[in-house]
Amino acid sequence: GTVETMSMEELASAVHKCAVLTTLTIFSDLGIDDDETLSFDDFGSWYNQTGYTQVPWLELLDLSKWPLPAGYRGLSDVELAAAPERSSTPAEVEVADDALISFDFPAPFAVKVTITDRDVDTLSRVIMCTQLHTRDPGEVAAVLLNEAEDGMLFKKDFDRCLRQLIPFKYLINEGGLDEAAIDELSQVYSAFFFAFERHENMGADVSELAAGFSLLCAGNKSEKLAHAWELISNGTPHQDGARLNRRGLWRFLRSFLQMLMAVSSSIGGLTPEELSSTADSGAVWTAALVFRESDSVYENSLSFDEFAEWYTNGGFKVASWFELLDLHKWVVAPENKQAPATQLGEADGPKRGWEGAATQVASASEYEMKDDDEEEEESAANNVAFTFLLTAEGHTLYLTVDDADFVGRILQLSGFEVLNCELVYDILNKNTTLDSSNGLGYVTKADFDIALRALCPHVGGLSNDDVQFLTFAFSNIFYAFDAADDGGYEYVAIRELACGLSLLCQGSKSVKLQFGFGLFDADGDECLTILELQSFLASILTVLFACIYQTARLPPSESRALIDQCTGAIADDIFQSYYDATSSASTTITFDQFGAWYNDRGFSLVPWLELLDLSKWNPAQGAPNGSKGGAERRQPAAERSSAAGGSAVAGSGGDGGGDDVRFSFVLVDETSTPAFTVEISGMDMKAIHSLVTKTALVNLAPNSFCAPLLESSMDGVLDKRFFDKCMRKLVKSTNLSKDDQNAFSVILSAIFYSFEADEGEDEGADCVELAIGMAMLCTGDKSSKLLYAWQVMSGEVDGCLDFASLQSYIRSFLRMLIAISFDASSHRTAETKAYASGMAAWVTESIMRDYADADTEMVVFDDFAQWYTDGGYEVAPWLELLDLSKWVLAKS
Repeated sequence: GTVETMSMEELASAVHKCAVLTTLTIFSDLGIDDDETLSFDDFGSWYNQTGYTQVPWLELLDLSKWPLPAGYRGLSDVELAAAPERSSTPAEVEVADDALISFDFPAPFAVKVTITDRDVDTLSRVIMCTQLHTRDPGEVAAVLLNEAEDGMLFKKDFDRCLRQLIPFKYLINEGGLDEAAIDELSQVYSAFFFAFERHENMGADVSELAAGFSLLCAGNKSEKLAHAWELISNGTPHQDGARLNRRGLWRFLRSFLQMLMAVSSSIGGLTPEELSSTADSGAVWTAALVFRESDSVYENSLSFDEFAEWYTNGGFKVASWFELLDLHKWVVAPENKQAPATQLGEADGPKRGWEGAATQVASASEYEMKDDDEEEEESAANNVAFTFLLTAEGHTLYLTVDDADFVGRILQLSGFEVLNCELVYDILNKNTTLDSSNGLGYVTKADFDIALRALCPHVGGLSNDDVQFLTFAFSNIFYAFDAADDGGYEYVAIRELACGLSLLCQGSKSVKLQFGFGLFDADGDECLTILELQSFLASILTVLFACIYQTARLPPSESRALIDQCTGAIADDIFQSYYDATSSASTTITFDQFGAWYNDRGFSLVPWLELLDLSKWNPAQGAPNGSKGGAERRQPAAERSSAAGGSAVAGSGGDGGGDDVRFSFVLVDETSTPAFTVEISGMDMKAIHSLVTKTALVNLAPNSFCAPLLESSMDGVLDKRFFDKCMRKLVKSTNLSKDDQNAFSVILSAIFYSFEADEGEDEGADCVELAIGMAMLCTGDKSSKLLYAWQVMSGEVDGCLDFASLQSYIRSFLRMLIAISFDASSHRTAETKAYASGMAAWVTESIMRDYADADTEMVVFDDFAQWYTDGGYEVAPWLELLDLSKWVLAKS
């Protein structure tokens, strides 16, 4: 019952029960025995990581978080009345209705820093006008440092720096600003400066100012953090072992806090002293937490790698505002406020694809801004529907559930899904106003709008919001083809536009491919040259890029470069498959040859072509065969055709449904060529869930589970007999049914044989790889398992790995995933082992190339963690599955 209806005895019993259960949970989560003691730091660490979700009522110890009745006058009001010299105080600040991001500081005053839509809009306009977001942070810092005196920069010198970085003529000629707009811009930058000037007319610490200013510059979070670390450490690069003491870390943190507070309009009423005090308090508190929780080898100093490890292992939950250093994650414009359109095409569409993403966004139901690092993990886990590897360098296309909804809404409102490709091409040709000297047709934006109204006559009956949405969507598609960065050409080749728009039309994948192929057959010989083939593929990929939020917001030059890189490599691969130096016919390719290539291996290289089948845009219908996923919710994959393992271009072989595939990962070989797809189905998940829960393996720490395996080995090899003995010791069968015993025996044996030595080698399995792989079945999150596995592989806590050891480390996890995949069991064990080794070699090569010590050619765990943070999560998303709570043990 509720508290109001409880007797005193019931209430006391409920409180006691809650306290006991919470205490048991804390000790269990921290791995502390009941008879041991708990320090306050241990309790604080538990609360910051997971406790706040289990005992949220502790937040009410902060009285500012209690809702108070309107007109309530408390002590804070009395104190305010006694201090009239303050124009405002943090206590008076209210969270704006359009708040996007907010975070608290444990400052002398109860301050919540809130960044609103208006703040984001202002910052977006500032960086777009000044183009600082294209400048390197080091370049900007050099200008500021050059004007400083004894480490301090004064306002007049700061203004001179701005004139160097942003010439007045540029703002007028390129930015198109008048003097009033320039004055407004100057006020914004002055506010940035004054956020760092702790006392009036005393100047700002130039190192902190330059570090904070990196927020406005080019680069991702990691690059800006490393840049700031070097500035605060007096110019010593973090790669050279620069360490910060407690005060140095405090200054490092404060530089970013002060800049973010300057962006926020919610703290506009603070005096310089109050703002400094608030930033100081937040920085000191965070710095103390970092030193307490990090694994620093020195008590009073910290390396950049140690700080990065702290952040990766949970610090992101405490200092999530670091994610705002990556402008791509949050600097988006407010919703479109243009006048309602009455006809499709009348409302101003985006000037370019990237400007469309920056100046017009769909309603919150289409695209909502995600929160930072957990955004990276949660978005991958809960929102990404399909992923496609585009290039050998690891560029990956993420198609989210929101993107699928976006395309679904286009189809629903426009009715394009009932139009055939030829009709769209004919209407575009009939409405061109351009004369073409090269025999190719072109349309302007105005021509395109007229053609759309002819193709979608019913749109006049839609609401203004729906018409605006379609205008935005189709304008994005048109400008994605425009050849000029500034939209200056304003015309597009009809064949490219029609081929791309076929994605939205009726018809099977095969019909659309044949239609598009024919459009680029300029001389009618039913063959395409390599350039024509690339243009054909690029047209389809361009529309995909325009419909997927991740790529729609890219600058046009980046988007085109990525499309050209992807389709150029594919076209080369196709022609190499049929090249014959003795035949002139090998300079072109027929549609039949293209289809044969696709069936043979192309399905794994360009799985995004499967999206020509509109049914594949529904995540519930399945992932295109050959797409790969991160730690994400997966749905049934496309059915495989024949022995080739891919869907056919011609015929209906590739258009069927498939099994209940939840996760799908493409493994490449040492040459970056996709070789094998690991699929994990709902049935596989249920089997692992049953295994780890019924045997209580999920309650065992990795060390407790793996130690018997390692101790039972001889010369690093564990044979099947000793493996079975270990499993009987670890998995008590007395409480298991006969069916469960048989089922678990099959699963465990499959795992062992996945690690068993290849033919010609000693019998048995590599015990280290086996132990590392099976640690997946134990308790713990991804980071703790990766660290434990590293210690086992290296033989010491702070050990290093060479190329062979790192490959073995990575291969252990891949072999485990293959072992639990029922689909993989249909392949020969020798083949799947080879696939795991090939992928592990490719990943290892990329890590060693960029992160290995130049002298020793070895990496430490910090290097591996940094690689993963810097983009490794896109290359090896399957590592997320080490955390069973994200998939096997997830509540939904």
